[in-house]
Amino acid sequence: MSDPLSVLIIGCGNIAGGYDERGGPEAVRTHAGAYNRDPRFQIRACVEPDATRRAAFMAHWNIPNGYDDLQSALAAEDAFDVASLCAPTAYHVEALEILLEADVRCVFAEKPLCGDPVRSRQIVEAYEAAGKPVAVNYLRRWDQRIA
Repeated sequence: MSDPLSVLIIGCGNIAGGYDERGGPEAVRTHAGAYNRDPRFQIRACVEPDATRRAAFMAHWNIPNGYDDLQSALAAEDAFDVASLCAPTAYHVEALEILLEADVRCVFAEKPLCGDPVRSRQIVEAYEAAGKPVAVNYLRRWDQRIA
């Protein structure tokens, strides 16, 4: 087996990991929960401006590196294979613009991409032009009970 894909989680709230931190092991409800269950991924860092929440998230998910902003994470780390954008929607455009230029292979963003459909299309087109995949999460997209 090859080395696991390195993951950066941006935003450490409920969808990033909080729902699984409080719930039972029967279902995966979060990004961290899904990555944690799959040996092909390793969460290497997280970004969260709330220091208390960041520390709790890192401790629960055994994440070695935490940063209070995205620029600091990208400056300190070599590269990431996957970035999960779990921050509030108001921060998506800024983060997506930064990630587009960063050494990140692909981005998995929570919905909506941003509040403006025209701007969302521009972001998607910019990622396509750069040859960098960006996926927008749809609640339970891969849950076979819903499909």
